[in-house]
Amino acid sequence: MSTDDASRLDIHDLVRILNENVGTAAVQAMTGTKDRGQPIRWARPDGPEPRPEAVKQLRLGYRVWRLLEQAEGCDVALAWLVGANPRLGEGTPVSAIRKLKSAEVIGAALAYIDGSQAVWSLAARAGAHQCHWLCAGQGPAHEEIIHDVRRFP
Repeated sequence: MSTDDASRLDIHDLVRILNENVGTAAVQAMTGTKDRGQPIRWARPDGPEPRPEAVKQLRLGYRVWRLLEQAEGCDVALAWLVGANPRLGEGTPVSAIRKLKSAEVIGAALAYIDGSQAVWSLAARAGAHQCHWLCAGQGPAHEEIIHDVRRFP
């Protein structure tokens, strides 16, 4: 499995994987659903389809979780998702996922994995949002790496 699976997996399978790895409470928090049993129902092959916004939140949550899980392991990924994060204004990544702050939460995850002092900002260029990663302390000049985030929900 890879982070690309976030866009390819059947939503029921994706929710089942999230439930098994981060727990239904985290999945519930990612989507903002008030019903504690909803993540379990979404995970059933014959279960209800999540609303469109919840599908985006779930796919983003899966993408971020897989990114961290592949690099740091399942336990670290879960702890990172639910912990306060200085790159997210001391909010939790789960809250950023719920608010669909794709660039910010993915940027924070990549910065955590890289151990860098990355600073993320969003800019509109030619009608598309792009994420600019300014790598602090990378030699005499700051290096800029542009990641196109249009593919993220």
